[in-house]
Amino acid sequence: HWSAGIFATAGKSTYRNYSFYSTIKPAIEYNFFSYEDSSKKQLTLSYKVGGVHNNYVEKTIFNKEEEFVWEHGLLLGGSVNQNWGNITSEVSYQSFLHDTALHEFSFYLGTNFRIFKGLSFNISGNYNITNNQINLAGGDLSLEELLLRQQQVKSGYNYFISTGLNYSFGSIYNTIVNPRFNF
Repeated sequence: HWSAGIFATAGKSTYRNYSFYSTIKPAIEYNFFSYEDSSKKQLTLSYKVGGVHNNYVEKTIFNKEEEFVWEHGLLLGGSVNQNWGNITSEVSYQSFLHDTALHEFSFYLGTNFRIFKGLSFNISGNYNITNNQINLAGGDLSLEELLLRQQQVKSGYNYFISTGLNYSFGSIYNTIVNPRFNF
C-alpha cells in the first residue's frame, strides 16, 4: 500500500519568467487498494514536500531576481482500468511553506475509450485555481506582449480541455511497469 519516491525537475521558460528553475521533492503515497489490484484500480493519497530554486529573467512582482522556497502538496487520485478503456481523476492542493496564502487547487478528469486493440480515443480536462504565481514579472506588459502571449499574466485560474487518439503497441504488459505515483 505504501510507496516512496523523489521527484526532480529543471528547466527554463521565458513565458513564465524563468531563466532557470529546479525542484527536488521527496514524496510518499498510500494506495487504498492492494498492489495486486493496482493494474485495474487505484485510489491514492500522496504528499510531496521539497525545495524550489528559481532564477528569473526579470524581477518579479515580489522584487526577486532569484529565490529558494519550500513547497508542499497533497494529491488524491483515482483510476479504473477496464477492457473498454480507463477513467482517471485527481484533486490536488499545493502551497509554499513560507506563505500558505500562496496556493493552488487543481482538478483533473480524463478518460480513454478503446476503439480496437492499440487504438483509443481520449478526452480530458483540467481546472486550476491559482494564487501562487510568485514568478510573474514586475512592471507593465506591452500590448504586443499581451496579445502574442509572450509573458504570463496574473490569473486566478487556468484550464484546458483536450481530445485525441492514442495508438500503443508492444508488449501487453508495457503499461503495468510501475503503477505508483501515476507512472
